Amino acid sequence: MNRIKELREARGLSQEHLAYKAGVAVKTISRLERSGRANSETLRAVAVALGVGLGDLFEPDEVPA
Repeated sequence: MNRIKELREARGLSQEHLAYKAGVAVKTISRLERSGRANSETLRAVAVALGVGLGDLFEPDEVPA
């Protein structure tokens, strides 16, 4: 399971605020929290918005290749 929701909630961010900070649609954040699937550019933007590295968005055994 990806950690995006966990990281977002730990920072007190709503999906809307994270989407704004990352420059993506709220629907994109919702989809990411469910599946973790997105292009690398979107994942990078979300990681930057959360202040973490790209690999931190996922559990160690789930880091996308």
